[in-house]
Amino acid sequence: MRNQGVLEINNLNQEFYKNHEESFSKSRDLNFWKGFFFVLNYIKSETNILDLGCGNGRFLQFLLEKSVDFKSYLGVDSTIEFIKQNKEKYQQGNFHTQDIFEYENFQKIGSYNLVVIFGVTHHIPSKEFRINWFKNLDHLVEKNGVLVLSFWKFDILKSYKFIPNFYKIEENDYFLGWKKDFSNLRFCHFYNLKEINEIKRTLKNFKVIQEYEADSNTYIVLQKN
Repeated sequence: MRNQGVLEINNLNQEFYKNHEESFSKSRDLNFWKGFFFVLNYIKSETNILDLGCGNGRFLQFLLEKSVDFKSYLGVDSTIEFIKQNKEKYQQGNFHTQDIFEYENFQKIGSYNLVVIFGVTHHIPSKEFRINWFKNLDHLVEKNGVLVLSFWKFDILKSYKFIPNFYKIEENDYFLGWKKDFSNLRFCHFYNLKEINEIKRTLKNFKVIQEYEADSNTYIVLQKN
């Protein structure tokens, strides 16, 4: 269960993406992340894909442009504007609006052969809440299924000094604007190696099968036992 501080941080990020949805989406249309290509090794014709935090659907766009054969695709995101646009743009996938940080509802989404979570983890506040969120990813992945996580290694020097009165800042917590605009801020957490290793241990039913660096991200690929 989220406390009020976590809820307020989530609302802050929601407001950020609502106000910058068009500009942010265009920036993501410029090119595909190199990290996407590694994921192709885990997709087969019978693969059911869950894209948690799908944003503007760029991973599905990548799969379509690369003519990847898969069974089904579901994109889930908290931002209503993204989901509306995705439903209009893509006929080959399904999209659903849901608070992706409300891990108590993960079971309602179902379980999948492949779950990808790109550009999401840095928005999760509070160490206690993060650990519970990662633990509950277990509900989304089928036995022998694959989970792909990305951890953004952003430039902390570009952060904005902001001390909210509704959330207690923890180590490696930062607030970023959009380009040079700091009128709307987004919460971002920087994961160091110690934290990433702790997350691996938290995912007790998974084993790490690949790790790589690309796109200013650390990617971790895990398979469920």
